Amino acid sequence: MIPDLDPLRRLADEVADLRTRVNDLTKRISPPGLVMLRDIVLAAVATQFDFPNIPTTFRHLWVLAFLHTDRASQTRDYARMRINGSSGTVYDWMWYDARHETTTSVPVFSSVEGEDDTSFELGPVPGAAGLLNFFSPYEVYLPHYGILNNSKSYNARGSVFDGSGSEQMFSVQGTGRWNGNPVVSRLTLLPRYGTNFIAGCRATLFGLG
Repeated sequence: MIPDLDPLRRLADEVADLRTRVNDLTKRISPPGLVMLRDIVLAAVATQFDFPNIPTTFRHLWVLAFLHTDRASQTRDYARMRINGSSGTVYDWMWYDARHETTTSVPVFSSVEGEDDTSFELGPVPGAAGLLNFFSPYEVYLPHYGILNNSKSYNARGSVFDGSGSEQMFSVQGTGRWNGNPVVSRLTLLPRYGTNFIAGCRATLFGLG
């Protein structure tokens, strides 16, 4: 006698359907590992890169930037960042750069810091007198941006090339703290001295986790 397999088939179908629904639910409640939220490429000069309305569905934020400003008659300018549009004296930051001294083969370090500033300073970027075909690459990592009632901190790294020799290449590392308790909902990149970022600059915001 051939057994009735219909109940087994129905059970297998129900299990498969349940697995599909669980997978769909998991995707909805667990954000993907890396999502590009906005990508801005400048076709003309602009005073800033602005990322408003950042969703709170991710664990961390990551910014990649490619920067050069129009600071007149200067090799260097400096990239800055604000949180939630705040220009109050609530930013503490520091960065250092390092280069290789070819004469002595010894690395040379210098550092800069700011306390109770009106924005973070990420580090140096080319100004109008800098190499026209060089844009400083920077990445900024802002962990746990959605937490309330705690200050927010970041780590940044980048580089700047002041001239044609190897001694003019600088590696940059920095960090900072925003003394604000709200959830981060907006990030803005801006130059310190120059009026604008030049055409060809790019900044991309990602959500992590």
